Amino acid sequence: MQKLLTVLAATTLLATCANAAPIAVTDTTQQATAQQMHDATGAYRLNDGRRADIFVLEKRLFVRIGRSQQKELVLAGSNRFATRDGSIAIQFGANIDNERIVLEQTRGNGQSDTIRLASNERAGRGSAD
Repeated sequence: MQKLLTVLAATTLLATCANAAPIAVTDTTQQATAQQMHDATGAYRLNDGRRADIFVLEKRLFVRIGRSQQKELVLAGSNRFATRDGSIAIQFGANIDNERIVLEQTRGNGQSDTIRLASNERAGRGSAD
C-alpha cells in the first residue's frame, strides 16, 4: 500500500511539473517568506543516488546537489522554487509538502531537462540500511 501511495504522489507531482510553464525567473519574483523557506528545507535523496540539500543561509534559500556548488533558490510560483538562471526548479506538493519533491535540472551543455523524484531524509524518522 505504501508503494502505491508513493507512486500516486510521484505521478501527481510529475503531472504538475509537466503542465507547468518552463522555468522563468525574473527580478520581480516574490521573496519567499521565512515559513516557506523553513518548510522547504531538508535533505532529499534523489532517485539517481545523489542528495539534494535545501537550506537557509542568511535569510536566503539555497540548494546543493551532490558535491556541486550551492545555488540560491527563489519563489517561482505556487509551491515551486527555482534558481535565478533557471537551471534548477523544485516542485513541492500542496502547501510545500516536503515528503517528496520533483527536481528539474537543465545541464549547461544543452542536454535536455532531467526530472528526479526525491524523498526527504528527515532526522529521527528512522531507517534501516
